[in-house]
Amino acid sequence: MSVDMTFMTWRAPLGLDRKNYGSLGIGGTAEVHQRFLHLRKSLAFKRPKIETIPEQLRGATITTQNFRERQHLLDGEFRNLTSEVSVLCHPGIRYHPNIVELEAITWDFDERLGSAWPILIFEKAEEGDLATFLDTTRGRLLSIRKRLELCQDIAIGMLCLHRFGIIHGDINPRNLLVFREKDDVYIKMSDFGYAAVMRKGENIDMARTWPWYAPEIDSQWSFDFEDARRTDHYSFALVCAYVLFHDGFESFTAPGEDVNHLAIARLEMMRREGDLLPQIIALIGWLESVDSEHKEELKLFFQQSLSENPEERNLSLKGLFFEHAKRTDIGVVTFENITPTFLKPDPLPMSSQFKVIKIWSRAMSGDYRLRTAIFDALVSQAGSHPDVCCRDNAAWQLAICYELGFGCAHSSQQSADWAKRCSKSMEELRTELKRLESISDTPQAGSDFNNWGFTTPVNAYDADGILPRAAEVHRRSVADLQRLLPPGHHKIQQQQIILCEVLGASSRWKEAYGLISVVLDECRRYRVHDPLLLWAIETKRSLCARLDRRHEANVLLAEAKEMQRVVDGPAKQFRHRNWRVEPTPGSIHYLNQLGISQIEAKDYEAAEHTLLESIKAANEHYGPEDDSVIQIRSFLAVSYFLSNKPDVEDRIQEVISLCDENDTVVTRAEKLRMRIVLCREYLKQDELHEALRLAVRVVDDCRSQLGLGHAFTEDATIALADVYFRRNQVKEAQALREAIVATRQRQYGENQPVTALSELDLSHSLWDDCRWDETLTIMDRAIGVLDKAFGEKHPTVIFWRSRFTFRQNYVRKWTRWRFIIPLNVTTAVGRQLNQLTDWYACRRYGYN
Repeated sequence: MSVDMTFMTWRAPLGLDRKNYGSLGIGGTAEVHQRFLHLRKSLAFKRPKIETIPEQLRGATITTQNFRERQHLLDGEFRNLTSEVSVLCHPGIRYHPNIVELEAITWDFDERLGSAWPILIFEKAEEGDLATFLDTTRGRLLSIRKRLELCQDIAIGMLCLHRFGIIHGDINPRNLLVFREKDDVYIKMSDFGYAAVMRKGENIDMARTWPWYAPEIDSQWSFDFEDARRTDHYSFALVCAYVLFHDGFESFTAPGEDVNHLAIARLEMMRREGDLLPQIIALIGWLESVDSEHKEELKLFFQQSLSENPEERNLSLKGLFFEHAKRTDIGVVTFENITPTFLKPDPLPMSSQFKVIKIWSRAMSGDYRLRTAIFDALVSQAGSHPDVCCRDNAAWQLAICYELGFGCAHSSQQSADWAKRCSKSMEELRTELKRLESISDTPQAGSDFNNWGFTTPVNAYDADGILPRAAEVHRRSVADLQRLLPPGHHKIQQQQIILCEVLGASSRWKEAYGLISVVLDECRRYRVHDPLLLWAIETKRSLCARLDRRHEANVLLAEAKEMQRVVDGPAKQFRHRNWRVEPTPGSIHYLNQLGISQIEAKDYEAAEHTLLESIKAANEHYGPEDDSVIQIRSFLAVSYFLSNKPDVEDRIQEVISLCDENDTVVTRAEKLRMRIVLCREYLKQDELHEALRLAVRVVDDCRSQLGLGHAFTEDATIALADVYFRRNQVKEAQALREAIVATRQRQYGENQPVTALSELDLSHSLWDDCRWDETLTIMDRAIGVLDKAFGEKHPTVIFWRSRFTFRQNYVRKWTRWRFIIPLNVTTAVGRQLNQLTDWYACRRYGYN
């Protein structure tokens, strides 16, 4: 078995709800999602249908009964995916042109079930499945010749499976994918969750997907290879009828009705009434552009393949390959059943061949919960696997895990105990671990996928709310690696960078900055022109931007751009015809980062120039309708908004229109971002009614599409709170800001800068509500958190400290007049003075 494996975590893109976004469909054994990636690469991701597990069993308190029930369901889903992997990795069909190719395997972690799930990665079919394609304009215009060719594609794929003793078990239009090649289309078989690689004498169970399964499946559960092959023949012939005569159902369709749905309904009705074969024979007689001899062969094909009696059923393909059968220049063509080549039994169970050392390097760069899942699986195997070889191997791997700290805390005693259980010595263990030192920086199998837009471990931790726990685990991993490996080893530096990203995501920026500075110095010493150095530079640059170290961030960005130019090399950088620099994904990325840094530094003119250059390069490399181009255009619109350009609204609406024209999961998120910016533009122009109307809708859309914890949802909520505040709806603004504070306290903790900033925003509403003492208490505590995180000279700290001082003096001055001057007067005066203080602080300290 050979398949790439990546330990990057799969997530629905940008936190979008995987039930509603990017879904390509749900099959009998799994649900399939799409992911749009750079370099014009689009993949399909197949994950188990965990929705089949009852809600009461997800995340429930574990009891003996519900554990067994849930485990039974989980085992069934795993068996389906395992079956699919074993079929698609079979050497005889691995790269067959009519069988979908498994690109790689990645992982997802579901907090509701506490389990790691394998995700199968396929190249996405451009035209979707066969049922969807036939209902399109292009599908309806297919000629009979082309429809026959599509049936031939299915037949060739099915016969290849049968040749190697593989039964598909669920042939239907939803499991047949239509791919595009220039102006032509062809079919690949997919969804092998019900498939089986059979051995001589074995029996299997068959799927029951109505109306596509054979009639004998209603009365028989277990099938040997020959019987199972006949059921595949029946399903295949029924799909051929569906493809050839799909347009014939239009005459039964009312205007606006779904032809595809009615075609399936018509097939169901014919099967229930028992006149399926007579109707198909009649439809063959209506075919135009097919001569009478060919029609007779087609009738024979359906009569033999759709027989109710499986013993009389035979697959004669001459009717489908009629023109090939008449040719004399291609040798003898056989259209009868083939003799299968069955696999020999494995001499050793696969689980006894598992080695932690083989996956260690890639697993250490991914989500720590995947390592924990591997460790837990080994514990289960060591204690209960029926095969003694598997139990001994699991015990040996656990000894290695405890010594490495792989999925568990390091423990030399536990390592020695597990080694003893499998009759291994500590000397053998040390010899095994010495292999780690020789692991080079050469990319491993599957590493090509690591840069294709998967969710990084940090994003996965953030989405699941486990950043504090993740920081401790990765800190422990760094200590374990430093104990095992020589100084400067790339795995130590890699784990340190991941730890820095986790700390940064937790708003522990100062701590992360100190660590990444040390790591970057080591990378410069050991890893010149290495992707790891590029990663360290990017991480530090991001932290510098957070800590307002603008100059240092720009220096690092220039270093990264130069390094990317060297890594790309002259062959990628220049065209021989005019020696103009050719854009690469790396150079486009750093142009974007430079533009964003210039926006953060409030150098809007330079940012606009940089982003326009980036758009030009991205247009050339990706194409004008690519998601990357639209994202850069959205950043340019943000720059125009912040620099108070006169035509901001038109530019924002232009990006929104582009998002509508290119409806993908990425552009939907960008559209939400642009609507938030548009809301703030209305607010800036004092169009409070329009701002309120738009803000309410955007908040609802963000909550339903992205979830409550997404950054865009928080931005939209803050924008709505600002609108309420400007409309003097102080209570409503206060409620929203309190909700944001509660969310951030729950997600990041009370003593984190991101929480402190939301508390300072809340102080606006409390102050206007004349809750002065409470306002000052909150501001004092929050400013203390910012001071500790950024330092007292940071512009944000200086701004809020000046505001706090003003409010403190105001309270002292006006407290003695509270019983003389009406409260609404002091509040109005305080609000005006607040605005004056804001204006002065923004001009004096550059804080916006």
